[in-house]
Amino acid sequence: MSRKSKVSQQPAYESLFFSRTADFLNLYLERQAGRSPYTRKSYRAGLASFYDYIVDVRGISPMQYQFSQCTYQQVLEYSQYLQEELHRKNSTVNSKLAAIKAYLEYASDCDAAVISVYVSVSRVPFLTVPKVQMPVIQSRDLAVFLDSPEHTRTGDRDRFILILLFDSAIRVSELVGITLGDIVNSLRHEFLRDSFHRPPVFFG
Repeated sequence: MSRKSKVSQQPAYESLFFSRTADFLNLYLERQAGRSPYTRKSYRAGLASFYDYIVDVRGISPMQYQFSQCTYQQVLEYSQYLQEELHRKNSTVNSKLAAIKAYLEYASDCDAAVISVYVSVSRVPFLTVPKVQMPVIQSRDLAVFLDSPEHTRTGDRDRFILILLFDSAIRVSELVGITLGDIVNSLRHEFLRDSFHRPPVFFG
């Protein structure tokens, strides 16, 4: 086979399924969508898992696998593979499906030709995850817990951290990422700006 015919069989780069993953993970999620490091890590792992499935299980080269080949049936079979072959929990399967759907949504915004693929794959059902009723801390116990740090400068800092975690329900990774630029002084109150897509948290 001539070199020219080999080149002619190579799909256009922008049609390759994994051609936009770097921009999606490193640019879109972080700089435009403002997703947390935890979410970016989860989506990266989800796409890596799907990559392994396509290459190792399906035997398709990433330089040949195109968006048009990603179908409802294929992603459904991928979900079944995770459940039956790898014995992943329903919540883990849902996380990996969410990564694929979010990536395809981004790709469809970049290229209208991907819209039909995204619409089709978005119909792949998530699995049912039993809801676990978490125990509710009583007001008296909460007051004792928040008052447990010593009444010192360091203790007051720790108490503020506990209150912030409780009031905002942010992740620890988001907490340690807070900077002075996230704190806004408005009249008599100080509050954290909406860096995490939640209502502001007032204090002071």
